Amino acid sequence: MPKKKKKTKTQEILEDPHVQQWYEDFTYNNSELTGVVYLRRLSSMLKSMEETPESILTLHKDTLYKKMFGYAKREKKRGMTPSYIISEFKALYSYLKEMDVDFKRIPPPKNPKSTPTVKDEIIPSKDELANLLHTASPRNKVSISLMAFSGLRPGVIGDIHGKNGLKMGDLNGWKIQDNEIIFDTPVMITIQPTLSKTSNRYITFLSEEGATHIKNYMDLRIRKGESITNDTPVVSSIFREKVGHISSNAVRDGVRSSMRKAGIQKRPYVLRRYFASMLQEAEHNGVIIHSYCQFMMGHLGDMMTTYTLNKGLTDTQLNDLRESYSKSQRYLQTSTTREELKKTHERMATLENNSKISQEMLFERINRLEKMNDWLKDYIINVQLYKDMCTVEEMEMDEEWQKDHDKTGILWEQWMKEKMEDEFRQWKKEHGFPEKDQ
Repeated sequence: MPKKKKKTKTQEILEDPHVQQWYEDFTYNNSELTGVVYLRRLSSMLKSMEETPESILTLHKDTLYKKMFGYAKREKKRGMTPSYIISEFKALYSYLKEMDVDFKRIPPPKNPKSTPTVKDEIIPSKDELANLLHTASPRNKVSISLMAFSGLRPGVIGDIHGKNGLKMGDLNGWKIQDNEIIFDTPVMITIQPTLSKTSNRYITFLSEEGATHIKNYMDLRIRKGESITNDTPVVSSIFREKVGHISSNAVRDGVRSSMRKAGIQKRPYVLRRYFASMLQEAEHNGVIIHSYCQFMMGHLGDMMTTYTLNKGLTDTQLNDLRESYSKSQRYLQTSTTREELKKTHERMATLENNSKISQEMLFERINRLEKMNDWLKDYIINVQLYKDMCTVEEMEMDEEWQKDHDKTGILWEQWMKEKMEDEFRQWKKEHGFPEKDQ
């Protein structure tokens, strides 16, 4: 009997009707990703305070305050940042408010806006980014490019459940010619409201270098027989029978794994900071204006308001935005040449092809061994039954054995053994086994 899959923390806490009600109300006007994060934090806090979703609602106001304050002090001793502690309590405050519980907020930690983890994090250099793209798999190259050259969040590439994500139809100016993808660069990308953190549609662009990585990745998928349409996920999951979207966690895991291989000990999100920092440098040099930078990052601002209210940009605004990004490409792109990108792609394609051939050979070998094993089992059973059933008189009735016995004096057991070996060799020959397997 198969083992039951262990429930996650979020699945367990969602079984409580109070939590379920709060979660449904919360995600009505907040992102599901934020809702899941709040669920995890609420579960962790309740466990630490030795309370349940129901029992914490019955605590006296003063007792609840002491428990919350005690938790905050324990988190500070654990080395949690002030901003993280505050974000944890947002989940609990939201739940208590939903349940109409009268509570007193704890005093914020010292330097509440302090984020030492992010503050001390240095964005990758262009050489580091080039090395990262060189070592990453074709699929991870695309995720890295979309974050570093377009400023996309992982949740835009694929949502939390892998049910939605960036599609080829969201990329403007591509076509298939001679079984290859061709892009007009820079590639305009439209982020749909369902994938935007602010629930607003916005536009960003992808550089020539990033478009090359998507082209190489798509060309590989085309060669494998995949049909590319507007509904095709830009980055697909490798764990689904049918082509489907990747999840945001899988995006982060893939980028993080590539970063570790390249010797970069940073968060995947630092790639989005790279995009923001490079545009800031371009802005400083008068190449692009601030509102364009904010808009392509998906941040709320004057341009986002204009785009939302007018349901789009005018041709003049769009052309100016494209031109500004085109000029900013030199700040974003690495020093990797097109020829180097082509060589890297060819190397990855060769490795993938060799891996596929090795896998097919292994599967063929396993299949042959399984057939051999089944034949041997059946033959051994038949021989054993025959030996058990036969008396000496019945053996003598076997004309084939009797003839060999009269000629060579061979015993019954030896005769059966040689007969089985001959038949087994003949069976392997009929089933195409090479001589070395025989």
